[in-house]
Amino acid sequence: MNNNGWVADLIPVFHTAIKNWNEQNTPEKVTQDVFDTLNADKDKILAQLLGFSNRWGKWELDHCNGRAGNSAAGDFLREVQQQAVNEWLSTVAMPTLSSTQLNQIKSSCAAEYKDTFTKTIKRAVVARAEADAKDLVKQLSDSMSAENYIQLMTLIAPKE
Repeated sequence: MNNNGWVADLIPVFHTAIKNWNEQNTPEKVTQDVFDTLNADKDKILAQLLGFSNRWGKWELDHCNGRAGNSAAGDFLREVQQQAVNEWLSTVAMPTLSSTQLNQIKSSCAAEYKDTFTKTIKRAVVARAEADAKDLVKQLSDSMSAENYIQLMTLIAPKE
């Protein structure tokens, strides 16, 4: 290899290396290597996909993974828990309310509705008034700017 063209001298080396690698690593061989790697760790991979982690040499449910629902085990546990809660709720008798309690709830709801409605209208009116005031100030300032410009022009170049 000469010092001036050392990069050019390396190009055939790269081509030869790539050609040899391609001949030794056919798509079939790469596929087989992937299968071999997966098969060698299949128990570990399956456990992780199910949501388990091997910490301190002991397999346990990965509580973060399961909580996020990113595992089959976490999804299964959540589904079973939801079914159990639904079954339990179906056995719980809902309280019956007396007419006095119902009237109190209705009165409370009506008062809350009226209060919320009034507050919402007030906020909308304030917002509209602020927008209108800003528009008026803008119009006045634009108008004042125009008048100021005209006065300035008459001072600079008075009419003869």
